Amino acid sequence: KLIDAIPQHHTFKIPDARLVAPGHPEKSVLLHRMIIREPGQMPQLATSIPDTEAIKLIEQWIREMK
Repeated sequence: KLIDAIPQHHTFKIPDARLVAPGHPEKSVLLHRMIIREPGQMPQLATSIPDTEAIKLIEQWIREMK
């Protein structure tokens, strides 16, 4: 229920947002939440620096989905 699912809460003004949009990291709320450092960020607590290696990995995973 994560792949191509419409977000139930916040879309962060991403057009045609999905939790994970196969082949489209720019439309994926999961990736966006990993990148931002403001309300809605993931993980929610105890971090002020994005994990760039994790972001690259998830972005590649999303991009390679069919």
